[in-house]
Amino acid sequence: MMDDERIESMTQNYIRSYKIALQEVKNPNLAQQVAASVTMMADMQERQEKTQQQIQNAQQFNPLAALFFAAAQAKQQEKEDQEKREGKDGEKET
Repeated sequence: MMDDERIESMTQNYIRSYKIALQEVKNPNLAQQVAASVTMMADMQERQEKTQQQIQNAQQFNPLAALFFAAAQAKQQEKEDQEKREGKDGEKET
């Protein structure tokens, strides 16, 4: 779950991205798509950096714990990717 600060930050990122995209492309629908993509990519980058920091912190504390943590993260990512693929396959069938 996101905290209020993160929600506000992502909202501000979306608004800035939308304004810039709208100035460039002069198409509100395309500007929405661009802003959403930019916001999602920024969120993904932030999450990856947070995960990397957690791994580094775990390695400094206990290398074996870091290995298990990395394996758990990889398994979670694989599960999310599988769910996305299943969702896309379901959309294509309809």
